[in-house]
Amino acid sequence: MASASTSTAVVPESTGTKDPTELLAQGKRDLLCGEIPSSVNSLQEACRLLADKYGETADECGDAYYYYGKALLDLARIENGVLGNALQGVEVEEEGDAQPDSTDDKEDKIEKAEEVQGEEREKVIADVHDAMAEREDENKKEKDEKTEEKAEDADSKNEKDKKKDDKDAEESKSPEKAKVKEDDKAEKEKDTEQEKTDETTKDTVEKKEGEETMETEDGEKKEGEGGEEDEEEGEEEEGGEEEGGEEAESEDVDTEEGESKKEGQEDPDDIPNLQLAWEMLELAKVIYKRKGTKETALKAAEAHLKLGEVALETDQYEQSIDDFKECLKIQKEFLEPQDRRIAETHYQLGRAYSFNRQFHLSIENYKEAVKDFEDRLALLAKKVEAYEKTDHGISLPEANDPLFQARKEIKDLKENVLPDISTKIEDVENERLLALPQTAILESVA
Repeated sequence: MASASTSTAVVPESTGTKDPTELLAQGKRDLLCGEIPSSVNSLQEACRLLADKYGETADECGDAYYYYGKALLDLARIENGVLGNALQGVEVEEEGDAQPDSTDDKEDKIEKAEEVQGEEREKVIADVHDAMAEREDENKKEKDEKTEEKAEDADSKNEKDKKKDDKDAEESKSPEKAKVKEDDKAEKEKDTEQEKTDETTKDTVEKKEGEETMETEDGEKKEGEGGEEDEEEGEEEEGGEEEGGEEAESEDVDTEEGESKKEGQEDPDDIPNLQLAWEMLELAKVIYKRKGTKETALKAAEAHLKLGEVALETDQYEQSIDDFKECLKIQKEFLEPQDRRIAETHYQLGRAYSFNRQFHLSIENYKEAVKDFEDRLALLAKKVEAYEKTDHGISLPEANDPLFQARKEIKDLKENVLPDISTKIEDVENERLLALPQTAILESVA
């Protein structure tokens, strides 16, 4: 049998007895007293012993599976509650540093905040205007500087052209200077012709050297082709050796994959508690339905109820609705209309429909639960009245006294259950209005 999640600190599995019947009774007792980890261990061992003795799907295992799944569900809720409380504590500590303000202090702060906002708004507007004015001045200044630079460039260019013209005019006036200028021009032309001749000679030499280089490369290429053939023969020999190595490597890979598959198999100790709870409850449901008696049918209904609660914990709302409906169907077939179990199933259906955002059906089932509980109250009131006419309840009440139990249930229904359902109906109504468009909200209010 699979065990509960190892992440939870539970009592060691070793117990003083190995009788599955005693272990089952001990697990049920611990579950009733709220000792969930101890209950899980006892019921787990009972399931293992019963499965070994009768088989995993034997009728004798039904109750053990059911209570084990129920205990695992409670254990998962405890784990989630501990985590939620830890996170909630962090928020309380962070928010607890700030002292609550009185109404007068809040109003003063609001008025001061409005004054500060008004002053800041005016200041921001003024800063924006100043910044815009500064930006315009900067742009204007940049344009003026660019205009001045252009004017200066134009003046300097005109001065250079003027100086050049003056120089040419002076040279043309002086015969000696003009002669020197002509001689310089002739020398430049001579130097240019000499440079062209040198370049032609250089190109011829380079062309000849390139042809010799090409002949040399052709010879080397032929030698290289012969070497490549030898290399190919060597590579073929090496390829055979590599194929043998690859085969050996593939065998190693297959071995590693087989080992990894073994490692990848799910360890029963790593199964989450909610998943294991679902498996146990599903087995119990199948066993109960197989018998077909009234007693086992009602047990199957309880298994459906717990399966629906597991689905709620895992956000599988459609599945939870289906399980709650099946539970309600069986209960209405075999139970009296005033039975508390029918009202509780209507309540769970209301929760499931609410989480699934089917608000109309949620409110409808909550109201059905209220009606069922009120019928239950009327029935209990008649019982109390009947007991009081007899000698019941005159002496000190005991836990198993029917009058004591009836009065206790009446108090619980009036003080806890009915007010809680009324609050949930209001919450669902608010959620429904928030989910509607604005026009639909106005119509609903009207």
